[in-house]
Amino acid sequence: MFANNSMQPYFIKFSLKNSVQRKTYFLFLLFFALFAFGCEVAEEESEESSVGDCRAAAECSSLQEQVDSCDGRDNCEEVSICGSTVYCIEAEVNCLAEAACAPGEEQLESCDGRDNCEEVAICGSTIYCAAQEACLPVVRTCELYEEASYDEPCQEEEICREERADCSVTYCRPIVGEVMGQCVEDEDRPADPFEIEEARIEYDTLWIKTLHMGNCETHVYAGCFSEFAESAPVQVTIDISHDANGDDCPVSIGQDRPFDLSTIKEAYQASYGEGPGQITINIAGTESLEYSF
Repeated sequence: MFANNSMQPYFIKFSLKNSVQRKTYFLFLLFFALFAFGCEVAEEESEESSVGDCRAAAECSSLQEQVDSCDGRDNCEEVSICGSTVYCIEAEVNCLAEAACAPGEEQLESCDGRDNCEEVAICGSTIYCAAQEACLPVVRTCELYEEASYDEPCQEEEICREERADCSVTYCRPIVGEVMGQCVEDEDRPADPFEIEEARIEYDTLWIKTLHMGNCETHVYAGCFSEFAESAPVQVTIDISHDANGDDCPVSIGQDRPFDLSTIKEAYQASYGEGPGQITINIAGTESLEYSF
């Protein structure tokens, strides 16, 4: 078979060597193929398992609302999980809260020129707040015949005026005096002695400064007015009565006492018509006064 017998052992040796290599090669290929196939199957099973076990559903957050698509919408986002997808936009908030300053702060038109001023914004409204400046209301700026208040602003068509000082406002209204009715003839009225030191009219109030003896009991003064006496202007007489309630203390007391003239004005307008008027008021023991309204 061989031309040279000396070559035969070498060929056989070579052939055996190649046969072993081929078997080894084939085994390697078979092992590699089995390994690759096994990994692919395991990966597919893992993917199938992961998809099959995903139960989460895509949803929008509590500050969002779900829409059909993001087409033509701003601030829209796509949310995907476990194979499901939703589209979410920012939800509209029905905000009813109002901006307000904290206790101890006051609201300003702006922060210009004020230290420690801050902007407070909520639900689309904005205000400016700063710490309240120390300010004490003025104790007395109204006249003696006026009543002072600090928390009741003047109303329209009301006899009232404002007194401003620093950062406080005082509202001054006339003191309403003792209401007077029309005198009744032969009426038994108290007649304890007293003197009239001064009389004046402020707004619709007659102020009489009286002087009497005694300061141990309550002294009661009352007034009434007569019928009108025709003249230009018409005249009316006011009678003041004094009840000392038996006070005999040897002390002299002077005091301003108010009497309301509104009933005289109403009686005049009922007789002479609505509108402005003028009345001469006569009081025993003092000069006559002119009452205009």
